[in-house]
Amino acid sequence: MVDACYLHDVRKVHGLRRACGLDEDGYRDLVGRVSEGRTTSLKELRSGERSRLIGELARRAPPREGGGRRYTNAYARKAQALWITAYWLGTVENKSHQALEDFARRQTGVDRIEWLQAHTDSARAPRFGTADASKVIDAIKQILKRTGFDPDVPARVVKQLQARRADGRPLAPGHATKLEAILHLWRRLHAAGAVRIASEEALDSWVEGAFRVRSRPALDERQADLAMERLGRWLRQAEGG
Repeated sequence: MVDACYLHDVRKVHGLRRACGLDEDGYRDLVGRVSEGRTTSLKELRSGERSRLIGELARRAPPREGGGRRYTNAYARKAQALWITAYWLGTVENKSHQALEDFARRQTGVDRIEWLQAHTDSARAPRFGTADASKVIDAIKQILKRTGFDPDVPARVVKQLQARRADGRPLAPGHATKLEAILHLWRRLHAAGAVRIASEEALDSWVEGAFRVRSRPALDERQADLAMERLGRWLRQAEGG
């Protein structure tokens, strides 16, 4: 039986390769580099090598446009990040932007989530204030808390994560939430019998093998998204979702 994570990785690699416009020679060279010369074939890559390949391709790919999938409004971006986290934790069943829009509409009556901010000069959008945005964000946070995960990371934990980052750059609250969600997913995987050791050290070893960084706090935003997706997909498979 073909592993579902393998099939997902293959689809992701091919999609990102098309987005990058990478030719055959460039693609095989990249596969060879992530496998340290062991192979130039995607089929022969190990799980961690596929993760590194996806990360490399994602860094080269241009930003996605259209479809309303990327928001410019800071409130909408925060709500979307929390919504996707809730999906990978298994609390919502659809991570699409349309599912988020429908959820926001039920909470506020507002048709477009990017309107959840004061618009003083827009003729086409009513003046919805930040209270509406907070209502959506708080509702998603409550959904997350039902899984035992609190997205509001305490300041002391943020400080601890920051201290373990080699680059010394400030850690944004949303980034800290993703890093803590990764740890929560790892512990859920242990509870489901999918990983043997629940410790942060074991998770750091997985992160190092998959992303070539020394620990979970060293993951950048895009790597954290990929790690959360990978572990979330693994958890859904382990829990039969």
